[in-house]
Amino acid sequence: MARRTKRNKNTVEDRVLRAAMDLAATEGWGTVTTEAVARRAKLRPEQVAERHGSRRAIVAALAARADRAMIAGEAADPALPWRDRLFEVLMRRFEALAPYRPGLKSVLNEAPRRPCESALGARGVGRAMGKAVEAAGFAPRSPKGLAAGLLAGAVYVGVLRRFVEDDSPDLAPTMAALDRRLRQAESALAWFGRLTEPAPERRPA
Repeated sequence: MARRTKRNKNTVEDRVLRAAMDLAATEGWGTVTTEAVARRAKLRPEQVAERHGSRRAIVAALAARADRAMIAGEAADPALPWRDRLFEVLMRRFEALAPYRPGLKSVLNEAPRRPCESALGARGVGRAMGKAVEAAGFAPRSPKGLAAGLLAGAVYVGVLRRFVEDDSPDLAPTMAALDRRLRQAESALAWFGRLTEPAPERRPA
């Protein structure tokens, strides 16, 4: 496995994300403010406001962190089935988000009422899944890559609710749900691949 370089885990962003997700879990995402995050993180309000001055900015930072973790691993083995490649990529994302599960549950519960605040919404998921299918070895702008991105988004959103309810240390229920949904998606992608294959050339009689 590739070595992961150690980094300082007590940066301003680390403290902001921990504080915001802790507050979301205990007080509700809709009540989280810059001032409350600053108090919880023991930071000055201007330190928080500089880059994380809204709930939307906080969730966007968390989503960006998950994106980086998702694509930071070893390149997917092209010999593996699509399902296995995407499983590895998406599990890296879930593992990066695992410390924030209780807070993310509150974010998800608030999302229908605050769709513009959440990087977990359709646009954010679409961008993330484009990166996911590329990390899994697809050309993201090819017809099959675009189809894989749409399927990956449906899989991810479907598993996300199970993930935030998963309090196991090894994420076994999340892995089982992800594997099950990817098997379903694999069948759909195979059908799409057959649909888009060029018809064989007919030889003149």
